[in-house]
Formats: sequence, structure tokens, C-alpha cells
Amino acid sequence: MLRLATDADVNGDIIRGLIRRCSELDLLRSLDEIGGDAKDPEVLEWAALESRVLISNDRRTMDK
Repeated sequence: MLRLATDADVNGDIIRGLIRRCSELDLLRSLDEIGGDAKDPEVLEWAALESRVLISNDRRTMDK
């Protein structure tokens, strides 16, 4: 199963829609796990340590 994580900037409607379409989805929100004040490098490190694919809207600030 694909393990996903969302950055704090991902719209809640998108997350709810994903879960509605696939209730067994393995998705964690960084907001819940490490807090909303976490900087992008912290979020990336957390996602990597959890072996999760990160979904984010931060096109300008996330490392490419």
C-alpha cells in the first residue's frame, strides 16, 4: 500500500475527498503529526523517516 503524507498547506477538502474515495488509504497529515509550525525541511525529513510520499502545494519552498 502506498503510504502518503500531506503538508499543512493541502486543502482539507482534498484530503477528505481522497479518504472518501479510498477509505483504506494510509494517509497522515503533517499538521497532526509534527504540528503546523514545522518548516519544509522538517516536513520532508519526517515524511522520509516515515517512508511516505509527501503531497504539498509548496512549489516555491519545497526542495525539488
